[in-house]
Amino acid sequence: MSPILVIDSYLDALTAAPFDSALLAQRIGRDADLLAAWLTTLGMPADPQSFVLRLEALAPEQRRDLGAGHALSVLAAGEDGRLAYTRWRDALAAACLAEALAHQASPLAPLGEGTSLRWCALLARAGVVLPGDDRLGEWAAFRSAAINLLEDAEVNLRIFAVVDRYDPRDLSIAQEAAGLLLGMAPAEFQAALRRAEQALTLACQDLPIDGSPDEPAPDRVLQRLRVLSAGSMVRGMVASGERLEVAHELASRLLFRAAPSLLIFDAESARLTAPDASGPVISVASSSSAIARAFRDLTRAQFVDSAAS
Repeated sequence: MSPILVIDSYLDALTAAPFDSALLAQRIGRDADLLAAWLTTLGMPADPQSFVLRLEALAPEQRRDLGAGHALSVLAAGEDGRLAYTRWRDALAAACLAEALAHQASPLAPLGEGTSLRWCALLARAGVVLPGDDRLGEWAAFRSAAINLLEDAEVNLRIFAVVDRYDPRDLSIAQEAAGLLLGMAPAEFQAALRRAEQALTLACQDLPIDGSPDEPAPDRVLQRLRVLSAGSMVRGMVASGERLEVAHELASRLLFRAAPSLLIFDAESARLTAPDASGPVISVASSSSAIARAFRDLTRAQFVDSAAS
């Protein structure tokens, strides 16, 4: 399954404001489990450009709920079955190699075709077959076929046959396959490997090279998913006519032992006030209030809320 680091980074893109469809597609497209889940739900083949458009077409609430559900399904398998981070990078490296080999064979091909090939290679190496995706179905049918049976196959199938033999601990097998199936000299294959490494570095620029001792715990990711779920519940209750403070209190009980104070922005007075007027009244222009500063900057802030503290 997916490393916690990868899921946490995916949730960053899912909840980013403003929403960036290309960023979310990139975070999804580097993980076979998340990619398969999204494509299956949307009922579409591994087509990155169409996928970005579908993400943009989804209502924000629907996109968040789907995204949180997919993250939860990846987590549900448990830590023992999760793919180690180094193995996860190896899988993505192989997919990047497919894109690099395609570029080596056809340097003038549109960029989108290379990304689509990368997605297909990532899914196919994970054993994923999507309904209606003929390319993945064909690759699954010929996976591990003898080299001599593939010499006259379509070029992308030959590229996948090379990638399917990729092993970072012994590159000679894939290099030999590239020579036989793609007519690629060893120097050309090494150039493709370097290009793939550059693509891998770019795809993982928000992640450490070899994992990190500061990797977020599964509990933290679960808590993020609980917050997403609670936020969805609040928006649904308010849309149905419930008072915001009631929805806030219910959601808070799901997440905390006690409901934190709720302040609502009043545009007319440019102040933050409690719904029942029982709490503080804070001008959003205040230079001394941590709450006002957090509101203006849309950031989190810590502050001392009692003299005893």
